[in-house]
Amino acid sequence: MRIQLIITIISIVSISVYGQKSKLDSTTITEYKREKPESFMLWQVKGLGDFISRFNYQTFINGKSWTDSTKQIYPRGLYVRSLFDEYDVRLGGLNKNQAYINQVDQFIKYVVEEHVTIGEFPELKAKIVAIAESGVGKFPVEIELETIYNKSKKYSSWQISEIHLPKTIALGSEHSNELSECHQGSRYLNPNAHDTSFIQLLDIVNNGQSIIPLVSSKIRLTQEIWTLETSINKGLKLTSIGDVRITLQVDKYYSLELKDFLREKENSGLLISNLVKHP
Repeated sequence: MRIQLIITIISIVSISVYGQKSKLDSTTITEYKREKPESFMLWQVKGLGDFISRFNYQTFINGKSWTDSTKQIYPRGLYVRSLFDEYDVRLGGLNKNQAYINQVDQFIKYVVEEHVTIGEFPELKAKIVAIAESGVGKFPVEIELETIYNKSKKYSSWQISEIHLPKTIALGSEHSNELSECHQGSRYLNPNAHDTSFIQLLDIVNNGQSIIPLVSSKIRLTQEIWTLETSINKGLKLTSIGDVRITLQVDKYYSLELKDFLREKENSGLLISNLVKHP
């Protein structure tokens, strides 16, 4: 009887310790997973600055410095190739385009052999397709932007260069194209990690603020711009900013079209969706 009681006590203690150990192990594993990001998060290209630094072979993934071993594993040609959208049907599969594949191969070879890099303030253009909503319903608005360089503060930022509205949207009455320089082109969309979503533009419109100061002083104020401005004053909202394409001029021979690809895999983030060779 006493022996049986001792065995029962030992069993209870063992179960208790085992259960506690399992709980601790489970918690430890959860904490480890929480602290250690998935590999696709490390590889994700998180913005224009990150893209340029990787293209220029300045930093390894996650902003880390290169080492001799990582450079051997990822020579520049392979690293630049990883910046192309690997799901592009022209680069593989049944519909692959050999001419485009050859163009990409030639571009990568040119970049490596000629040590091509993108400057600190490259020429950038962006085309945004946003969905607007007003009393007449939802409709797409196409907004084109370009970067301007601030010499005094030494940074580039975005300004509106053009706006396209659907033909079904009635244009407003004629407006004067004359506007004092202190108002037109006096405000900028700051370059930051949200370059690919342009959240700042969405906030400006949805807070009912004027977009006229965002319009580049180099362009004429078109009827589309005035119509959008009037619509914003009447309560128009941007419900979403969907398709965003950024054109980045590499040099006089090539430009890259970039798009943000959100995937839970390594080939994610701001990647090259198209390569354009200039004549």
